[in-house]
Amino acid sequence: NWDMMAEMVKNAGRPLRVLNLFGYTGGATLALAKAGASVTHVDAAGNLIVIRTYPGMAQPVASCVDAIGHDQVLGCVGGDDTVLVVVRDAEKAGEMCDKIRQMLNTL
Repeated sequence: NWDMMAEMVKNAGRPLRVLNLFGYTGGATLALAKAGASVTHVDAAGNLIVIRTYPGMAQPVASCVDAIGHDQVLGCVGGDDTVLVVVRDAEKAGEMCDKIRQMLNTL
């Protein structure tokens, strides 16, 4: 429940950083960010993967994705808080999205 998560963030008494590994609609990410949490969100659309990071962290995350060396990744662009990963096809994008989630879960 997004309202419950927002209340948890508001009542935490400290800044929270959330890694949303199960984002589909983006609703939880938006609710948590609106409540004041810093949220990292990983999702795929077609052959593209978008990784939303904490401000200033997109470049290090892009470097990590490049370091994976997956042959299906055509390229990776990191801005301030967003990374765009271009994968050869949609099926491989889903697989790569899972690998990126696993990598981020270990950080």
